Amino acid sequence: MKVKISLLIFFAFFTVTAFSQDITVRTKVSTDIIGYFDILRVSFEANSNEVTLREPYFEDFTIYKGRDTKIEQSYLNGKTTSKTIISYLLKPKRTGELTIDRAVFEYDDKVFATDPVTIIVKGDTLTNDPSKKDSKIFVFAQVSNYTPFCYQPVMIEYKLYFDADIKPSTIGFDFKKEYTDDFLIYAITSGESVNTEVINGKKFNSIVIKKDVIRFKNQGEISINNNVVVEYKTSKPTKDDENADQISEKSLPVVSNKIKSKKMEKTPNFPHDIQSYGDYKLDVFFPEYTIIKKNKIFEITVQLYGEGYIEDEILPQLNIPKGFEVISNTIVNDPVMEDEKIKSVATRTYKIKPLAIGSYKFRPVSFYFYNEKIKQRKAVSSKEFTLTVK
Repeated sequence: MKVKISLLIFFAFFTVTAFSQDITVRTKVSTDIIGYFDILRVSFEANSNEVTLREPYFEDFTIYKGRDTKIEQSYLNGKTTSKTIISYLLKPKRTGELTIDRAVFEYDDKVFATDPVTIIVKGDTLTNDPSKKDSKIFVFAQVSNYTPFCYQPVMIEYKLYFDADIKPSTIGFDFKKEYTDDFLIYAITSGESVNTEVINGKKFNSIVIKKDVIRFKNQGEISINNNVVVEYKTSKPTKDDENADQISEKSLPVVSNKIKSKKMEKTPNFPHDIQSYGDYKLDVFFPEYTIIKKNKIFEITVQLYGEGYIEDEILPQLNIPKGFEVISNTIVNDPVMEDEKIKSVATRTYKIKPLAIGSYKFRPVSFYFYNEKIKQRKAVSSKEFTLTVK
């Protein structure tokens, strides 16, 4: 038994030592010539599953998608082999000749370094410029209204155009924070099919990949300046036979003309600011019994509902007379999509405590909006009611 154990330990040690001498590493890239808006896939490989990669530093690139580690193992003719593949998606910082520095793997107190790789970034290959004859894939943002009023919904339709030999597989949206936080109010799910269109005399496949509705709260102007990231396959063979390298990934810039918002001016017949676009109704729900006991907490709810988008801050507030303490003011706002239209039910519920005996009048609350269907300014108001505290 002791002899067998000794032999086993010796064999394991011998195998590791021999394997450490046969470690090979390399850097693979999806292509060595890219456009400024392209995304580069770089993979660092080692023929062992026990190596450790020092975190690489990409001086000439920004990391679009971080470290992705894959371990491959195979068993052939009684022998097990393994491979470690660590990949990154990178975006170039500038045009010209850029370098991916060597990557360093560590194993058994030894280091194994890959060779640096040179990447050529061409400034004249604006992938998303359809006016160029060699454009194969690009995105347009179609804007429904370039001069909207404040709070008026504007539809942004993102349409992807691509050559017949390109097959998009994954689409992502790299949108600016200003756009998503300050202007976007909701997105419409797009279930469009692929069509064909002619752009500058050339036929492309086209598909609507996203529909957004934005609005301006104040007067101002913006240009749509976002990025759509597309992963796709081409029917043309690549230099490398491995399937992973047949996939390309590009960050396509989407830029529109300026959208300038303006304020709808008040008129003598309608001296109110427009707060939303749509068609709404307004109710106030108060206790069925209008005689309330002093110091007993009760609820009053303001409800605004209809077709259109309601923000919390524009939901009308109750005119509460003196002599009441507001215990809480809670908003519930549940917009839903129906047939590419948004419908909202928003409520503001007050918990109120009467502090003094008397009769109190609650004046109406109002909401002002523009109905685009009938092209009219509209106002909705609640009814006045009285509560008696005893």
